[in-house]
Amino acid sequence: MMMSAPQNSSENVSKSTIWKTYQDKDPTKDLLQIVGTEKIQSMLLDRNVLKKLVWQQVANDMAALGYDLGPDGGKACHQKWRNLKRAYIMYITKPGHRDPPYIKELQKALETTRKLIMPPANRVKPEVGNVSVNSELFEPELCSESASHSPNKSSNISVHVADVLAVMVKNNEERQKQEEVFEAAYEQRFKRLETLLQQQSEQLERLNEVMLEVSKQCGKKRKFCESLQSE
Repeated sequence: MMMSAPQNSSENVSKSTIWKTYQDKDPTKDLLQIVGTEKIQSMLLDRNVLKKLVWQQVANDMAALGYDLGPDGGKACHQKWRNLKRAYIMYITKPGHRDPPYIKELQKALETTRKLIMPPANRVKPEVGNVSVNSELFEPELCSESASHSPNKSSNISVHVADVLAVMVKNNEERQKQEEVFEAAYEQRFKRLETLLQQQSEQLERLNEVMLEVSKQCGKKRKFCESLQSE
């Protein structure tokens, strides 16, 4: 069940931008629940859907709960999701790290219907359980692995999948950078076009002024010539 937006007796959450401090726990849990829904997961897996639109939909769902995400809600949600995935990758690949916040919600958000990703054997906890991820993350040979394998093999598989997740995070960041570069270039071209149109308008205005002045001078000369002829 989706958690409702947190209420504060002194200030409503919709009056301030979230994720400015580490105390914004409820918005993060709601974000993970939204990302884990079948609707959002299917959109993320659809290569024909622009990912920017997916995260804008996530931002819209967050806004419907009363959260203020600032001027670019989709970007804020996407950045928060990447940060949470980085924390999870560090958790399952490097020993000694504390359980990241929202571990249960994050694992649930990563669930799909096929392959499993498990923390290393020395990190498995009964209350955490297994975590599912998108089947596209796995190589074919991982499909035949079973839960009866030794802890060492299970750990190796977990590290391998974490590496794949890390690559996906990197690819998503590069794709986002490319989109930002494209948008910046488009905006720059638009500004140049706007400047050229403005210059053209100013030149036409000056040309009209010159033509008007020439017309006045010609009229004065014509009157002067007519006055000379009349004398």
